[in-house]
Formats: sequence, C-alpha cells, structure tokens
Amino acid sequence: MKIQTSPFPITTADRLLLGEGLFETIAVSNFKPLYSDAHFERLTKSAKQISLPFDLNLKQWTEHLENYIQNHKLEYGGIKVYLLSGDANRGIAE
Repeated sequence: MKIQTSPFPITTADRLLLGEGLFETIAVSNFKPLYSDAHFERLTKSAKQISLPFDLNLKQWTEHLENYIQNHKLEYGGIKVYLLSGDANRGIAE
C-alpha cells in the first residue's frame, strides 16, 4: 500500500474518476483526529465489501493521522483520506 500525503496524485487513468474508491473526512480538534477509530472501522468494512485492499491496522492508521497532523501543525480543521484502486484501462472489459 502506497501512502501519499500531498500533492494528490491522480491521473486520467485512475479508477477514482469512475467512482471506484473510498474516502473519509476526519475532523481535527486541538491537534487530535476525532473519532479516528470509527473512521478506521468504516473504511475497513467498506474496503472489504468492494474488494479494495486496505492493509493498515488501527495502530498504523492512528500513527499516520497523528504524524500528518503534527507535520502540518493542524490544530483545527479536517483531513480527507482517499483509498484508491489505482490506474486501469477504461471501457468495458472483453
């Protein structure tokens, strides 16, 4: 799994443009992600339902969020997390 923080790397071949992918928007207050456990559980469950690989555990998820918050000095605001399936050919498979 590749973790990218910024800039948001999207190509015209990315399946996100066809609606294939997931996202979570996580509020941040006082340098802490709010309800990060619930966001993790929802993302994990949704990824499993559509067979999208997501191999972070809760500890890794929390560490990534906290590192992002600290590195960007994000006291209040939000983080949008995307889980993408990546590039693929467009059109109907034969």
